[in-house]
Amino acid sequence: MPQQKTLSIDTASSNRFRIREHQRLTISESILKEIRLGNAMKDYPPISQYENAEGYEFSWGHILERRAGQYLVWDFCFNQLLSQYLSTGRRLNDLQRAVFLN
Repeated sequence: MPQQKTLSIDTASSNRFRIREHQRLTISESILKEIRLGNAMKDYPPISQYENAEGYEFSWGHILERRAGQYLVWDFCFNQLLSQYLSTGRRLNDLQRAVFLN
């Protein structure tokens, strides 16, 4: 008989997220820097995605909340990680390759 696995939920983190304010977001400096470094507009979401953007701010970045038809979509932006990559001369596509190919 297959062994059942249980999912452990960190209720403290969950509660901190629930009480977090849904707020207006602006485009982060790390994303602006990535766009300024090259022809990023064809590869990345347009800056207009942040026009009237709302979501949640965290120490590591933010979650951008948007509607796509009947769905609610969350886009995660890891600002600190992107800033660290940019400071070493790497770009967002380098980070994506490192995450998806390792």
